[in-house]
Amino acid sequence: MSDPKSDKILSVEHLMMHFGGIKALNDVNLDVERHSITALIGPNGAGKTTVFNCLTGFYKASGGSILLNTQGKPTDVIKILGQPFRGRDFINPAQFASRLYYKMFGGTHRVNRAGLARTFQNIRLFREMSVVENLLVAQHMFVNRSLFAGVLNTPGYRRAESAALDHAFYWLEVVDLVDAANRLAGELSYGQQRRLEIARAMCTRPEIICLDEPAAGLNPAETEALSRIIRYLRDHHGITVLLIEHDMGMVMNISDHIIVLDHGDVIARGAPEAVRHDEKVIAAYLGADEEELV
Repeated sequence: MSDPKSDKILSVEHLMMHFGGIKALNDVNLDVERHSITALIGPNGAGKTTVFNCLTGFYKASGGSILLNTQGKPTDVIKILGQPFRGRDFINPAQFASRLYYKMFGGTHRVNRAGLARTFQNIRLFREMSVVENLLVAQHMFVNRSLFAGVLNTPGYRRAESAALDHAFYWLEVVDLVDAANRLAGELSYGQQRRLEIARAMCTRPEIICLDEPAAGLNPAETEALSRIIRYLRDHHGITVLLIEHDMGMVMNISDHIIVLDHGDVIARGAPEAVRHDEKVIAAYLGADEEELV
């Protein structure tokens, strides 16, 4: 078991993900250093989002290990996911109840409680809620959820609500959305929605955040603003950032480390300059064989 004080906040060993006979990930090994910005890059279909889905509990990996060193202790992500539904569960009431409990209170929820949050390629905001309500919902684990306290509006309940509101407005200030606090999330521009999704993820108080193509669809000015936000998370809050991104200018400018995937395999890793000139990486992006580059 990994040392919780290790500089590696995330360690992935021999990760495999199979969909029937298709090997989406094949023996992936990677480490993410604490308080770093690490980019996971590669051509379309390389398996990047599949890695994220395994890390965050949306998929249960077919093999390997995923260890989080967060909250002062190691967490085995694959172990806490439990087992998905199987056909025989539906004829066994006790087994069905166990699986249902896992679906409702386990899986991705347990990964998030362990200190890992994420955003998505396709924005998943509560579009019919206001901007600030999106951030309040994300804090449900940290507020007073007692029905009795809520009905009586006790001092403790009011303090918890006020603290949640202050926390929400802090992150709205970080992502420059304070003026939009009472607007519906669905009314925001695309770039604003991207920033709101990051703020919502941060309201879950993670130690590591996985950003899935956060600059997709953004113009250069919005991309630069996003880069500043990502650096702020690392520099001012000690957040570890793992991102998937196709904007190579952004990746090279903000990343401490880069990991390159191609067809489910890690083909390169290292500092931005080293990866930029790696022949395997050039071959993967240009569609050339390595022999052609020699």
